[in-house]
Amino acid sequence: TRVTRLDAQYPMNEVVRSLAPHFIESPEEFAESYPLLWPNITDLKITSAAYLPLIVQARPIGAIGLLYNDRHGFSEDERNVLVALGSSIAQSLQRAMFFEQEKDLAQGLQQAMLPRSIPSVSGADIAVRYRSASLGRDIGGDWYDLIPLPGGRVGAVIGDVQGHDTHAAAVMGQLRIVLRAYAAEGHTPATVMARASVFLHELDTDRFATCLYAEIDLSTGVTQLVRAGHIDPLVRYADRTCRRLLLEGGLPLGLSAEFGRLEYPVATLELDPGQTLLLCTDGLVEEPGVDLDEGMRILGDLIRGGPDDVSDLADRLIDMAEDRGGDDDVALLLLRRHGLIDQRSGGRLQQHVAPGDPEALSEARHMIR
Repeated sequence: TRVTRLDAQYPMNEVVRSLAPHFIESPEEFAESYPLLWPNITDLKITSAAYLPLIVQARPIGAIGLLYNDRHGFSEDERNVLVALGSSIAQSLQRAMFFEQEKDLAQGLQQAMLPRSIPSVSGADIAVRYRSASLGRDIGGDWYDLIPLPGGRVGAVIGDVQGHDTHAAAVMGQLRIVLRAYAAEGHTPATVMARASVFLHELDTDRFATCLYAEIDLSTGVTQLVRAGHIDPLVRYADRTCRRLLLEGGLPLGLSAEFGRLEYPVATLELDPGQTLLLCTDGLVEEPGVDLDEGMRILGDLIRGGPDDVSDLADRLIDMAEDRGGDDDVALLLLRRHGLIDQRSGGRLQQHVAPGDPEALSEARHMIR
């Protein structure tokens, strides 16, 4: 019997309706009380049974039946123990249900805060992955984003809001949208980071965030990177070698505004065709008993030995994080630059590059291409 009506003449149905335990002390009593059920269980040689409602906050959430073939009747102490057992099981089931509901809610919130889709960009292969924390509501505030920009450029973002709760996820969602808006307005990477830091400082929260922002000109490969307390990015070259980019960085977002240190140094590199830029959060490299440098070295070895396709490589890395477990979430973004696509000839060009102006230099390279 898989499904019965609640008013059917079965012992579990009865205890759910009455909210009271029912003890059956002999086969004769069982056969007389439940003629629908007894013929189906005679082969079990049942001599007595205890049926207990599972009650939480005066509401039944189920029932449990204990069938015996080696005893007749129940003493008062045995009945009290079984009733207490039913109560304990009910509380445990309720906690398990709440645990699953909270985890589903937290993961749903996290997924809602992340981009629903990553836009395809001409000139690069992109792969993003997110793995939630393994314990309860510990979803964290890790995020990634990809921002199409004018002139064949694209902004890649990876970040991590302090904390492991729904508040961290909510702050992450606001910060991601603001950072995206500042980048789309055409601000330089350093200005994008500084303004995002001011926004987070003025937000009604005590959280800070680490972040790494890379602006890539896909036609020239010129890449500007700004690091706010985040772990360094890595680059995999066409010959499969892998290098960690040791970037000078500023304070995490929120803290730099609080301490009045909003100057973020900008690092520039050229991402050649076939090279892959990897941005990740610390959940991918940190594990108990292993320092950050060792974790980055292990990650570099995995990237060197990983598949060429960025999607397959992202799967390999996130599977590694799954196998390792841990109580931190992981965000990952991979960008592999294609070769040159648009090779149009142009007329006479003139571009003035002022000293110390990396943006003008980037524009000049773009015009020359």
